[in-house]
Amino acid sequence: MTKIVFHPLMPLVLLSVLQTVFMVGTMQMNSVMPGEAEATLSFGWSALLACWIEADARRRRQTPCFDFGFLCCLCLPLATIWYCLRTRGWKGVLLLFGLTVIWIAPYGIAMTLWLIWFGMV
Repeated sequence: MTKIVFHPLMPLVLLSVLQTVFMVGTMQMNSVMPGEAEATLSFGWSALLACWIEADARRRRQTPCFDFGFLCCLCLPLATIWYCLRTRGWKGVLLLFGLTVIWIAPYGIAMTLWLIWFGMV
């Protein structure tokens, strides 16, 4: 159980759950998500993704240089693709797919619930 709780991907999963709850909550109030909340969530995804890359690299003992976390923050989208493919080979494509699902899931869940609740289905 402790391996699941302290896994480096857990903050990204929790952010995805938090974003889903926030989106569904604002939808229930017949409101739109404020721009500040969208900006905060966008920054949160970027920061947590960079932290995940560094934590996973330290956990696997594959940190290529001392300033690895800073370099990941500078070129974040490309660094994620590079890191997944470098550390896991072709299995990294599955990890990239999983990260994409975690990122897109709140939007899909909120859109599906909106269609169900407001009678579009």
